[in-house]
Amino acid sequence: MNRRLMSYAILFLVAAVGQLAFAQEQSVTALPFAKEIAPINADGLEIPKQRLELTDQGGWLVATLTAEPDELEWKIVLAKITPGSMPKVSVHPQLPLFEIQYGPWFIRESLGRLRVYREMKDFGGNTWNQIGEAPAGETLCTAGRLFVVKKDDWYWVCTSPKFDKCTIDTLIRFQHEKLKKGHGSMMFADGKLAEVFCGEARCHDEGDLLVAERITGYGSRAMISNAETKKSIIGSHMPTIDGRAMGDIPMPSHADLKGKVILVDFWATWCGPCVKKLPAVNVLQERFEDRGLVVVGVHANQNSEKLPEFMAEHEFKFPVVLSNGETEKRFAVSQFPAYFLVGRDGKVVFAHLTDLPTDAQIEAELAKKNEP
Repeated sequence: MNRRLMSYAILFLVAAVGQLAFAQEQSVTALPFAKEIAPINADGLEIPKQRLELTDQGGWLVATLTAEPDELEWKIVLAKITPGSMPKVSVHPQLPLFEIQYGPWFIRESLGRLRVYREMKDFGGNTWNQIGEAPAGETLCTAGRLFVVKKDDWYWVCTSPKFDKCTIDTLIRFQHEKLKKGHGSMMFADGKLAEVFCGEARCHDEGDLLVAERITGYGSRAMISNAETKKSIIGSHMPTIDGRAMGDIPMPSHADLKGKVILVDFWATWCGPCVKKLPAVNVLQERFEDRGLVVVGVHANQNSEKLPEFMAEHEFKFPVVLSNGETEKRFAVSQFPAYFLVGRDGKVVFAHLTDLPTDAQIEAELAKKNEP
């Protein structure tokens, strides 16, 4: 499937990552501190409510992120607490993007993209009980301070200043076993940079700076479900299209679509390739409409504010539906554009095409007998 479920199905983050100017900032007045991060339904990806906690453990600031129902996403020892100094927490009001800032140290998180700048511990110190031991299980690979441990269905990445499982200061949900395709590690000759990976999940550690591209609990569920749906959709009846009809052309009813060849175009105004191909979609509708082709455009729910204006400025020969997010899940859409061709019998013939079906492919379906 496309990398990270089309970066978890929301390309709108590309413009937002790192832009915390729009975030709601809150100064922490006392520890322990907890902040609820509201759930989000982003074009079919359901991000559950998350809980960010800050605690004082042995004089060190420890940050913990959990997601409903009660899944630990990560636990990180950030920095030694300075009396009279408190951290700040910034949470974006619409996106799953937040930051913890404590002096020069920080943690930034967005959909499994984790960036941590933490205070280095004294190797000769003895206060290593902020997190405790690594999960019990098989050690998959190691590199410097980094190592990956498998427990149940999950691989966890840990760091240990003392290079052992009993003294970890980072614990990160890393990759689900169903999604892991290969693993490994590397260590640069100077010993300053180490990296481990499990499939698409990667983590590198420079000591104070740690960067991880991980698979979250909710992300793994979406990716596994998406992969299973993709395997079964071809040859199955076309999933239901739900949403709000936009523009002047009404959405065809189920009766209107019966016996037709249907081209479903998943697109968005912010998707450059999608917009570039819209004139060609119009041409297909006009060329084959009299022979039984019906084109249906499905616009992504996220960042859809400009859709009415866009449609007013461009000619559409086919109906457009503003998705409610559920349609993408039913079709297992993981990237835009995505084209589906449905035969006269209502069954999907081609799925998840990134280019429009050819005239020959459409004509082959139109030539088939319309079964009652």
